[in-house]
Amino acid sequence: MGEEKTVKFVVNAVGQYHAFNIKNNKGVDLSFKFSYDERINILKTITFVGQNVEIQAKKGAGKPVKLGMYNFQELKMDRDGETTLKFTSEVDYVYTENVNEIVGKDELLKIRMVANIIMEEETPDDEE
Repeated sequence: MGEEKTVKFVVNAVGQYHAFNIKNNKGVDLSFKFSYDERINILKTITFVGQNVEIQAKKGAGKPVKLGMYNFQELKMDRDGETTLKFTSEVDYVYTENVNEIVGKDELLKIRMVANIIMEEETPDDEE
């Protein structure tokens, strides 16, 4: 049995804001749309299943803004390779004022998604 280590896993992609929703139970949904060109980067987000993901977004030459801590919810890819990526959270873990800065904009955003993933490190067997 190996030792556990934490690995910082980062996915950077260029996409557009798609939707933001706050529910009565204080649940939050946030989604982005990505073009065909970003499909390889977006497929890497499968690693985020079951992980807490910190999301940041940057418009143009501006500074990145933290959008909060989310959980991977859903990845949809159509036959043209366009992808929708959906995350969920609770309102206490979301910077709603920062999300408001990107709402309703059709411009491209640089989106950074980061998760600390615990991985088991294999150790070589002592038996020969």
